[in-house]
Amino acid sequence: MRPTVAAVLVRISQPSKNDVCYDPFCGSGTIPDERAHLPARRILASDIDEGAVMVAEVNCRDSVVVFHADARKTPSQSESVDIIISNPPWNKQIAVGDVRALYAEFMAEAARILKPHGRIVLLTDCHEEITAASTENGLRLYERHSLSLHGLHPKVYELRKEISS
Repeated sequence: MRPTVAAVLVRISQPSKNDVCYDPFCGSGTIPDERAHLPARRILASDIDEGAVMVAEVNCRDSVVVFHADARKTPSQSESVDIIISNPPWNKQIAVGDVRALYAEFMAEAARILKPHGRIVLLTDCHEEITAASTENGLRLYERHSLSLHGLHPKVYELRKEISS
């Protein structure tokens, strides 16, 4: 991902110095490194690919905690993350098989680790998958922006964990 796109995702997330921010599909670490330009309580980054984790460790500032983990089952404690900013696989450059299952399982994990009223900012072109996964996991979905990248038409989505009263 280009740093300019990562910077836009970070800005859309409305960063706060008190945030615990997490990118569970960090790849080379562009998003968490961009987030590290601004104060945060903690910035976490992980990827299922150990090679990507090694690259992210080199690319990210010292303030980013980078570790190996599957985004569908993280070591994070329940309700410990304020904001997730990520670019999950679209099954184009990185083949993942069943994209719908990946998104559904990731959203279930995100709902578990997000604090009440926590948010997710995602860039993806898997529109049907993100819509279904958000509904299944009780996350409110908002379409924020449409882009054109290399012939694809991804969107920036914001998802919110809302607590019913």
